[in-house]
Amino acid sequence: MACRHALSITAALCLALPATQARALEADCFIRPSETVRIGAPVNGIIAEILPQRGDRVEAGSVLARLDTTLQEMNIQSARARTEDRAEIEAAEARIAFLTAQLDRFRTLAERNVVSSAQVEETETELLVAETDLLVAERNHALARTDLDIAKAERDRRTIRAPVAGYVVERTLAPGEFWTESQALMTLAAVDPLHVEASVDIAAFPLLRPGQTAQVTPEPPFDTPREAVVELVDQVFDAASGTVGVRLVLDNPDTALPAGLRCRVRFVADG
Repeated sequence: MACRHALSITAALCLALPATQARALEADCFIRPSETVRIGAPVNGIIAEILPQRGDRVEAGSVLARLDTTLQEMNIQSARARTEDRAEIEAAEARIAFLTAQLDRFRTLAERNVVSSAQVEETETELLVAETDLLVAERNHALARTDLDIAKAERDRRTIRAPVAGYVVERTLAPGEFWTESQALMTLAAVDPLHVEASVDIAAFPLLRPGQTAQVTPEPPFDTPREAVVELVDQVFDAASGTVGVRLVLDNPDTALPAGLRCRVRFVADG
């Protein structure tokens, strides 16, 4: 009976394996999150607020927590004030306009021998200095804009966002505590997709390959069979148990299936 379906991997094993081993392609498995992320921070600081609670679902990019940003906001205000202050640039531009007009007059008068060439040269030098002052003022203004961008980036680094969508499975710190870079604020578990881990008899290794489908049946009360896809087959076997590890990807878009369930997996041949 087990060899009736020629297209199933189980049938293929029936031809290659003793009956006691043919059942190897139905194996126990375990459903776990596709990612478990311990949320850290790139900087130290006092925690101002933590938004999600344990068990809450968060979307990728959503705000998880904020550190105190009092100092960073002050730096932003200071840098913004310097970017809005154009007095140094305007003064240099006004002096350049004055010296340019004066130089034109002196050159005309010098042609008539009314002023000396030394006065012309002195004005040319003053104009050159004024033009240099304008370049310095413009550079300082550009640096102020850079300082503003840096101050904003420093503030934004203190807003902690979720790297993946998932559920909060643990919170380890609370508002008011000091957060260091080595600490984890919380742990997120991504459950769409889910990973299914199974150990299959080594004899089945030639018949397993990434991309093939399998049927996963979780334990009750979630025991509706679901389709999963083989993601990887280990290339290093477990000699003690005579098995090879297989990971499958199980789509869970509605997140109706929780992680942490035991299951049974039955591999299905292509076609």
